[in-house]
Amino acid sequence: MKKLQLFFLTFLLSCSSAKVVTDYNEGTDFSKYKFFDFYEDNGENLNEFDIKRITDAIYHHLTNSAFIQSKTPGFLFILIPKLPKTLVEIPLELE
Repeated sequence: MKKLQLFFLTFLLSCSSAKVVTDYNEGTDFSKYKFFDFYEDNGENLNEFDIKRITDAIYHHLTNSAFIQSKTPGFLFILIPKLPKTLVEIPLELE
């Protein structure tokens, strides 16, 4: 029974959503920019699936807003994930 409770607790904790934080100069007039790109070494500590999912979402949002991805961008995106050391410490008492 304890194993089942532990399983459900772990499942519920793994379903938590990520917190997204942005850092940019709020005084920047992005209407002056037309081209963007992604920093080459994006997503340290992330797997390829997560990197692709995040960059695809940013790409689609920007291209729908009339920005163009280019090798000579006006601005770059860099992903810096901050992963928690532990979500919850659960004492394991397996029988």
